[in-house]
Amino acid sequence: IKGKRYCFRVRSINKYGVSDPSEPTQPISLAVPAPPHSVLAFRDTDTSVLLQWQEPKAKDDILGYYLYYSETGKKEWQTVNNKPISQNRFTVHGLKTRREYVFMVKAVSRAGNSNYSDESQPILVKSAIHVPSAPSAITLLLCTGSEMVLGWRAPASNGGDPVRGYYLDQRDKGMKTWREVNVKPAKERQYKVCNLTSGRFYQFRVLAGNMAGVGKPSEASEEFLCEKWTMPEPACPYDVEVREVRNDSLVLLWAAPLYEGRSPVTGYLLEMSQGDQSDDWTAVTEKPISDTHYKVSGLQAGQTYRLRVSAVNEAGVSCASLPTEPVTAETRPGTKNIEVGVDDDGFIFLGYEADEMNDESKFLWGKNYTEPLTLEEFGQKPRRIGGEVHENNSDSYPSEEDLGLYTVEMSDNPNLSSSYDFTAEDLERLKELSWEVRNPLIALKSGWQVEVSEKGDVRLWLQTESLSDNAELRLIFNDQEISSTPRRKINFDKSKGLVEILFDRLSTEDQGSYTAQLRDGRAKNQFTLVFVDQSKPFTQPLKAIKINNRTNEVSQKVGHFYLRCVISPHTQVTNTNKDTTLKWFKESAALTQVVYDHASGVCTLSVPQVTKKEAGSYRAVVSDGRGEDVSTLELLHDARMKTGSSMDKVWIEICNPTENDKGKYTLEMFDGEQTHKRYLDLSAQGGLDLKNLKCQIKDDFKNRAKVTKGLPDVVAIMEGKSLCLTCFIDGAPSPEISWLRNDKEIVDETQFTITKEPKCSTITIHNVNMADSGKYSIFVRNKCGSETVDVTVSVYKLGDKPPANAVDMGYN
Repeated sequence: IKGKRYCFRVRSINKYGVSDPSEPTQPISLAVPAPPHSVLAFRDTDTSVLLQWQEPKAKDDILGYYLYYSETGKKEWQTVNNKPISQNRFTVHGLKTRREYVFMVKAVSRAGNSNYSDESQPILVKSAIHVPSAPSAITLLLCTGSEMVLGWRAPASNGGDPVRGYYLDQRDKGMKTWREVNVKPAKERQYKVCNLTSGRFYQFRVLAGNMAGVGKPSEASEEFLCEKWTMPEPACPYDVEVREVRNDSLVLLWAAPLYEGRSPVTGYLLEMSQGDQSDDWTAVTEKPISDTHYKVSGLQAGQTYRLRVSAVNEAGVSCASLPTEPVTAETRPGTKNIEVGVDDDGFIFLGYEADEMNDESKFLWGKNYTEPLTLEEFGQKPRRIGGEVHENNSDSYPSEEDLGLYTVEMSDNPNLSSSYDFTAEDLERLKELSWEVRNPLIALKSGWQVEVSEKGDVRLWLQTESLSDNAELRLIFNDQEISSTPRRKINFDKSKGLVEILFDRLSTEDQGSYTAQLRDGRAKNQFTLVFVDQSKPFTQPLKAIKINNRTNEVSQKVGHFYLRCVISPHTQVTNTNKDTTLKWFKESAALTQVVYDHASGVCTLSVPQVTKKEAGSYRAVVSDGRGEDVSTLELLHDARMKTGSSMDKVWIEICNPTENDKGKYTLEMFDGEQTHKRYLDLSAQGGLDLKNLKCQIKDDFKNRAKVTKGLPDVVAIMEGKSLCLTCFIDGAPSPEISWLRNDKEIVDETQFTITKEPKCSTITIHNVNMADSGKYSIFVRNKCGSETVDVTVSVYKLGDKPPANAVDMGYN
């Protein structure tokens, strides 16, 4: 029983009997051991961690320990060992590089396993830090006679931590003792050694240090003579390094020589050899290049190369630089290139993502391989997401000054590097894309539609994609924002994206440009309807009227106006009595919208709205005890008689008039308070000569003012541009010309420039903006007639697409 203490003794037995008992044991407890404590984890390699812990005080009964690990935060514990470990330290293998782990330990005895120890502190799996390896290839870069400038190659291994500095030792020729040159570490891979004696020979060695300490010294340099350089050719370039190694290319970088010779350096020659130690050097370029970087192309994948550089001036060619370390042309797994794009906030960015990073890793950006760039140089409010550096902020776009070759490399691993040539084409493409992201458009499902009910109610509506509850609507009518009124009700269903305007009646005051401006978060759009077309219900045409006999009267209600066209080839109904009735029928169905005045004998049939539905044959039947008489009216689909209106005119157009069109025509106009009438007698008594009238109409039609060509139905223009519209006109005498905007004459000479010639007229709208959208018209007239031609102008912003049915004038 666990928790109780026991003593034991033993007896032996043979054929003669049982012996006396042995001495009893000390009291023994069956309790499990206490857990270990103070579990510590130490870095070892990229896939292993050294684990150490403290044993419990009562450890005599402990047989060993079991180890457990889990990724930080997951609490999914895995067993490390199948058999107990007798020591209190163990190396845990098989871990994932750059993952963070925690560990626990249990003690094992014959009585069972202890509880878990406390968790260790989290540890990131990566190689332990060591001192750097030795630098190499010490080179004399400049000698003044009392000073030498030395350069050298970085250590092959930095020990897992960036090199923090370099230390130099020197000695005279033939001496064995090295003397310290600098106490404060040199940050760069070159150093000026002062206080030397001209004519003496010196040797040097270099040591590299990091956070773990100072590594071993390099091999001693050759013996350099301290003598002032006076040779005419330049010294050799230095710091020759390789970047962006791929299967078929690499980029070579170098520093200009510190001594140019007697004339400036004019260029550089590159040479290359294949293999690790080959001295068979071939030229990479035929002519010297001016930059201190060059992309070497045409390499063979898997082949090893070394490269070196020489400087050129007027005096000749310098000695070659130290060759690079052998480099194999291969694209390493996980190699990434710089990406250029636009993020979700509309920022243009150059992005680079590295697979191998640690806490000290930094992205070193540069331009043209020579200009280091800080984050601040990418915008006032730079953003960096996993290595992405944005080139702009919310207030500005990149400019032509930002064009060029951008480079990036990892501070602790220059092998991870890439470049991107940011061109003018990239700039324009990404600026447009950035604008689209920052100014997304609300998608349109159905553009403006016009519906007329049987009762004459009018509904204007459009539908977009579904919108959020925060969506906003502004309705602009002829440059003024409007809201819902009892006569003109505005509905906005956000979930359906439905915008509608409901009119209980229309008037000419409702004609014009309707623009729905929608905004939903950052997304927006606007849609314009020019509501003046004669096919709309303002001036619904009478499709055809065929007159037989008797009195016929057709009415049409247009907003506040009640337009009645009375055609009476004969007089009104006469010779009636009190029993006389007059009824109207359409086909065989009786109509109820009839008013019969017994006193005057006039019977009026009211047709509130003439549409295709009203087309057909109408009969007026007058009857009493003496018999009946019938008059017919044909409303046909192929209109020969149409009504129309403009700003200051209302008319009936009779195509190809006949004898049946003779009669007295009355126009009634109601302004809301009183009725106004105008009359025209087209009859023999009125002096109508149909033959002469036709000839006059033919001549007037030929000579009337008209627009012959020039205006499309819809034009689109980008905001900020200038729009020029030209019309060609004709007519005798020469027509008068007026330009209108939303049916109002244009008088602004600042924004608009209008030219008028006998056969041509041009309007120019300068620096157009969104408010300039709407209907524009040219009105021409002379004594023989007039004509109005409309064009809808749609203004769109940079990045938007013009309407599909519009002629795009954005090139002006």
